[in-house]
Amino acid sequence: MEWVDFIAHYVYFIRILLIGTAVFIIISGIDDLFIDILYWGRTAYRTFIMRRRHQPMDVEQLYIRAEQPFAIIIPAWQEAPVIAQMIDNTFDTYEYVQYGIFIGAYQNDPETQAVARSICEKYNNVFLVIVPNDGPTCKADCLNWLLQGVMLHESKFDMRFAGIVMHDAEDVVHRLELKLFNYLIDRKDMMQLPVFSLETAWYELTAGHYIDEFAESHSKDMLVREMLTGAVPSAGVATCFSRRAIEALAKQNNNQVFNTDTLTEDYDISFRLKALGMKQIFLRYGVMATMRKVSPFTGKVKTMRQVDYVATREYFPNSILAAKRQKARWILGIVFQGWQFIGWQGNLATRYILLRDRKAVFTSFATILAYFVLLHILVLNAVPILFPNVVGFPTLVQLHTLPWWLLMVNFGLLLNRIFHRMLFTGRIYGWEQAMLSVPRMVVSNLVAFLASARALRLFISHLITGKKLVWDKTDHAYPSAGQLDHMRQR
Repeated sequence: MEWVDFIAHYVYFIRILLIGTAVFIIISGIDDLFIDILYWGRTAYRTFIMRRRHQPMDVEQLYIRAEQPFAIIIPAWQEAPVIAQMIDNTFDTYEYVQYGIFIGAYQNDPETQAVARSICEKYNNVFLVIVPNDGPTCKADCLNWLLQGVMLHESKFDMRFAGIVMHDAEDVVHRLELKLFNYLIDRKDMMQLPVFSLETAWYELTAGHYIDEFAESHSKDMLVREMLTGAVPSAGVATCFSRRAIEALAKQNNNQVFNTDTLTEDYDISFRLKALGMKQIFLRYGVMATMRKVSPFTGKVKTMRQVDYVATREYFPNSILAAKRQKARWILGIVFQGWQFIGWQGNLATRYILLRDRKAVFTSFATILAYFVLLHILVLNAVPILFPNVVGFPTLVQLHTLPWWLLMVNFGLLLNRIFHRMLFTGRIYGWEQAMLSVPRMVVSNLVAFLASARALRLFISHLITGKKLVWDKTDHAYPSAGQLDHMRQR
């Protein structure tokens, strides 16, 4: 076969790949567009109908309600570098009195134990719970031992916590968090606040892509999900459970509230609560406040008046490898273990949401294929321009042919994705981060592909060897005192 024939066959192969990839991405894009339409329909209904019937809750109502005690549980495997800062900032931030903090440290983690004990000496409502297993096991195991510590504390002091709040050692809490939980705890069994990434500089693209993903997901997708199914997946942090929910879950599973068979016990638990008829809500509540914003380009601090959402904020990994490991754990739990343990239970809406969750693995591979095909299109179109005397290559995309129309539809759906990504990022972080969200979409796709490949490899290895999947810890960072001062709201 001559090289010209080889190139012709290769271009034909790329053309078939283009068509298949484009069709798959269009299907995924229409799915995303459907969620967008539902969101805007929900927004219009609440704006023009619900707000005429019900006035938005004034923040003063949160302060009128008498405080009930809350237990905050923090699993801590090798968190000695950040746990003290997190506890200090939590005490400085909360506008609440009736709460206790329980830190879960493993028996083979003396560094975290030592820091936790020093914190307990500093604050009389911080308590250390030793996990009697060598870590890392899984986060659910640590959480279950923490709950046992909470129950023992209640028995010892003859009291009862109204709710259990989950946090991690890197979380920056909001001052009104417990006030909001306290206001709703008698009516809701599981409450989830938004989780937003702390702001990053323009060149920190890996950490920055978390800004965009969480801004859109926790401003739009979670609201639509709750509307469709009545269930809200816990984010593992900023989640509050009523005592009704905790006791029902414990009774259901031999006193083990959190499922130790999965790496994403927070995702699993929402489906179990749904089956028990428990009421769940994604809380998106904000108050007007004077905020200090740091420019990602200049680093200058500017003061502005905007909505301050009651949410938890934290730093996310800023290296490709760390982000890959973290997201691989999420994919392992949500996609593979979710498929394994949850299956396809529920009504049509719930199954649709499960399908959306699980398509992530396939779309991540399809997106990389799309980049591969796009590179060929650019090269094949550039060669005749750069080298006019070279024998012309077959054209991959001719005007008004099937590949051309598929690319046009894909381009339209891409513009829709860019619009929504910029919109929700800009609402929370401002126009500079909104502009940065566009190039960060490429980083997001790359991390998703690498994480999906790692998750697939680990799950196949688990099926073959039977080796238990354990807590794949992410190293955490915490803001400095100066950075925390910039975040103070007024």
